[in-house]
Amino acid sequence: MQSRVSGPYRDIFDFADRVPVETINKRVVESLIKAGAFDFGHYNRAQLLAVYERIIDDAAQKRKSNLSGQVSLFDMMGTTASPAHADVPTLPEHSRKALLNMEKEMTGVYISGHPLDEVADLLRSGFTTVLDVQTMAENENHGLDHDGDSVSRAGILALAKGRITKKGSMMGIITLEDLTGQIEGLVFPKIYDRFVNLLVADNLVVLTGKLSFREEEDAKLLVDTVQLLTPQTARQTQAQAALQAHVNATPADGPFEPLAGTPSQSWTHDPAKPCARLSDTNAKMMCAYPGASVETEVNVALFTGAPRMTT
Repeated sequence: MQSRVSGPYRDIFDFADRVPVETINKRVVESLIKAGAFDFGHYNRAQLLAVYERIIDDAAQKRKSNLSGQVSLFDMMGTTASPAHADVPTLPEHSRKALLNMEKEMTGVYISGHPLDEVADLLRSGFTTVLDVQTMAENENHGLDHDGDSVSRAGILALAKGRITKKGSMMGIITLEDLTGQIEGLVFPKIYDRFVNLLVADNLVVLTGKLSFREEEDAKLLVDTVQLLTPQTARQTQAQAALQAHVNATPADGPFEPLAGTPSQSWTHDPAKPCARLSDTNAKMMCAYPGASVETEVNVALFTGAPRMTT
């Protein structure tokens, strides 16, 4: 801008004095404040948002007086009056979250940071990231071999809105953002009814669900559960994912071993005791816990010839 020929702006007051009034208005200045354009000055955004309208009015009045040839007492004394400076209130700055939301609202991106910066360590603790999903989509099968994979995701809800289905139910359309990108998610009616209170834009969440890959479409997440992101929910979700991976990796006819790093405890079955037969999947899941047993006692009088465990 031509007004910057004499050097960078010192603060918002210098900006208002030097920029032609016809090129700016109060809405523009408000947007610049929210975007952080005046963070270099002595005042925080909360203070500037409280006085910017008067700053613009004062600058416009000063310019009008100069054009009409009026000379103030301060001008005659060779000094410059800056009454607006003296009246800036002492206000605490808005929260970091509020400042970042202002930037996103004004520019479409976060500028001075990211809401996920404070939980970056949690996001790196084993969750499937957007980059992971993009890598899957770029394989020779275009990700179709990962269609239906169960995953746990964490991040911020950049978008969360409801939509009425053809049957009149409500479902959710979300966009989850992590430190590597964004992915769209679908929350079908039964799940949406359970978690609608958590599906709010800007919430930090942990999602579990299944990946959906379709030809010539971006991958999506079909959401099963929603939790607010905390150190506890992050640990719980990752423990469940590790347990499921352990179960999936165990051959159907193989031995049941505890998870690595957990104390092992041998167990035996008394063949004299009748017990109910569990499915292989349930048996493996139970035995993944230290000291767990798949034995279930039954009343012999009720079950004649009950099957007995032999493994």
